[in-house]
Amino acid sequence: MDESNDAIADVLELLGTWQELQGDAPFKILAYRNAAEALLTLDRSAAEMVRAGEDLTKLDSIGKGMAKRIVDIVTEGPGPYRERFERESGPGLFELLRIPGLGPKRVRQLRDMLDVRSPEDLRAACEAQRVRAIEGFGEKTEERLLRRARRALGEDA
Repeated sequence: MDESNDAIADVLELLGTWQELQGDAPFKILAYRNAAEALLTLDRSAAEMVRAGEDLTKLDSIGKGMAKRIVDIVTEGPGPYRERFERESGPGLFELLRIPGLGPKRVRQLRDMLDVRSPEDLRAACEAQRVRAIEGFGEKTEERLLRRARRALGEDA
């Protein structure tokens, strides 16, 4: 298992994304993102700090709850978090989040309003011209997302 600060930060980012997809309070999302950034700039191994029993709350942007989460990630590995994310949201959500122009907020809108849960769903919604009906999306955005969904699916854009 990769115990690098980068790997731990990736899990924290995933958890922040999960919070955002659930519509949780912005301060919770920001806490995960700030903690991830703190680990990326840390000049020591967070995993080694955990094994040494060091107090992670002494690090910038790491409170008690976040410190416990980091300990859990180090001891359990990232697998349970990724598996839960995929189980609860479906495997296509990861693929949607990789499409340029789709962040957690837009993915949540597409999921909640059009039941878009994969690049295939996005392509179909764009082809049916349903995406443009969502506030904040328009015809040009829909066309761009259609090209990007087709590219993600390995089709000619």
